[in-house]
Amino acid sequence: KSRKMDGAFLQLKAYVDNMNELNNPKNEILLITGSGPKGKLCSLTALQRLQQESIPIASSSSSSMAVAFNPFFPNKQDYEDEKRRLEEKLATGIVSKVYIQFGADLERLQSALQMLTTLQSATKTSSSSTTSSCPTSKRFEICGSIFLPTKMLIAQQKFRPWNGVFLNDEFLSSPDGARRIVVQMMRLYEEYSSEILIEAPGVRSEKDWDVVESLLRER
Repeated sequence: KSRKMDGAFLQLKAYVDNMNELNNPKNEILLITGSGPKGKLCSLTALQRLQQESIPIASSSSSSMAVAFNPFFPNKQDYEDEKRRLEEKLATGIVSKVYIQFGADLERLQSALQMLTTLQSATKTSSSSTTSSCPTSKRFEICGSIFLPTKMLIAQQKFRPWNGVFLNDEFLSSPDGARRIVVQMMRLYEEYSSEILIEAPGVRSEKDWDVVESLLRER
């Protein structure tokens, strides 16, 4: 996030241009603002500006653009604001993937996946300022985040929770409780044909990889 829109946007534009010069459509740029007050240039306004300036995104040779979505805000207004911002990001027509933030509320997750699959099927956006190099609609992919349900991560989230990560008592009570939630999340992501991302600290050891393999077997 930045309160100096023009300078920050020019840096972003230069970065996108540099990525596009690599001519690798597998390259992906993830735009994240973060929690709290938004500056003049945030992920939403950056996408809108990239669209308005006809910067090639997600073509056969350019990089793709991804955004994040957090459906787990406990405050209703915060959730509605997050949902509105996501819809406006998708309306630019240049978003190729949506990453779902990790959270422990399975009902919220399923509702979010239902909403996202509905949006996937939509062919019309609310954008009114598009050009030939900025499509008016685009089918995007969904990628869900999970935490490895380890004692170390649970202890970290219990005593120093990350901003914007909302976990419940079941997840924080024990590795077994956390594991049950993560396995159910993986099943939901599979049901909705979503990719899965293992969030930081990620897989750092053979022991971590053993946890990943056991989760895959159990899902």
